[in-house]
Amino acid sequence: MTTVETAKYVIEILEGMELIHSYGNELSEYNAPPEVVTRSEYNCESDVWYTALVIWEILQPGSSPFAFGNTTSTTTQKTVFENWPRKYEEIRNDILFDCWTIDCALRPKMSKIRSSFLETCGSMIQSEVSHCEMGTDYEKMEDLNPYERTLNALAGSV
Repeated sequence: MTTVETAKYVIEILEGMELIHSYGNELSEYNAPPEVVTRSEYNCESDVWYTALVIWEILQPGSSPFAFGNTTSTTTQKTVFENWPRKYEEIRNDILFDCWTIDCALRPKMSKIRSSFLETCGSMIQSEVSHCEMGTDYEKMEDLNPYERTLNALAGSV
């Protein structure tokens, strides 16, 4: 999966989660956050936890961000981190880990995750887009700043 495709999926997930929250709907259990497991409480901050899990699974298919069980799991977790795609390390370290804070009140809002993701991935996306064939669309976008070009590139790849 290319960086542009990956970014498009993550941004669409974040937009979808913002929409779900605007209607007051919630997601079902899957790798539940602590407040769901221990107190049967579910809130928007729980969705932040789940969304980070989905983003993790897009960026690192077949792995879990949490080491379950014994020392074998710790070894598995170490392997997951060693095999993490280098270009996504900043996303993992600066965005996803904040979403799994035990105190749900300290987790970022969906809009903050989305803006951080766009900020972090903007240069990666622009770099990948600039390697694509340059046609008439590129000529229209050359006067825009990199952030606007990134948004236009994402909109064009939908």
